[in-house]
Amino acid sequence: MKTTSHFIGVSLKSSQLADLFVAIDAYSRENKLTESILLQNVNSTHITFHYLPADVPKQEEGSILEEVRRSQNGMPSFVGGLTVDYFGGDATEKVCFIRCKEDSWMEETHMLLARNYPHEEVPENSLTFVPHITLFRIQDISKYASHKDSIDSMVSDHIKNIGEKIDTKGLRLYRVNSGYQPEIQITV
Repeated sequence: MKTTSHFIGVSLKSSQLADLFVAIDAYSRENKLTESILLQNVNSTHITFHYLPADVPKQEEGSILEEVRRSQNGMPSFVGGLTVDYFGGDATEKVCFIRCKEDSWMEETHMLLARNYPHEEVPENSLTFVPHITLFRIQDISKYASHKDSIDSMVSDHIKNIGEKIDTKGLRLYRVNSGYQPEIQITV
């Protein structure tokens, strides 16, 4: 697979979000928003902890995988404190996501990975760490804006229906190909 980037993240139990993705997709089709939003790949629900470049040398990949294995100690079995949120300001939202309550394991793991694999050349690594699950990217805010409240309500209702938590499956290293939409994200 052609690799455009890598990231380290917590893999989540996708089945807990599958109905939400289906509902958002149906709503977007019914309301002619398919060109306005781009859904995340439901088969790759995760929380990104740290970004890596496309060309990670095999030796570094091996040390990252070992670090990932060690870092799973203390990982919670679920993430909670879930709320719907956006990156971008009012009327300029770019990404709709489910925000997760940050815990000490998340912060410590993020800091450890950032210290051991700095990769300052990756722009996303300069952003503040916000534990989140991406739902979709907003391609056209002017068309999306009038549907925001309905979709926010849909997401909030789903969060309540799943008991306000999502099960974790493990910390993983992912390879990404952004040349396809939604982008392909495969665990190494």
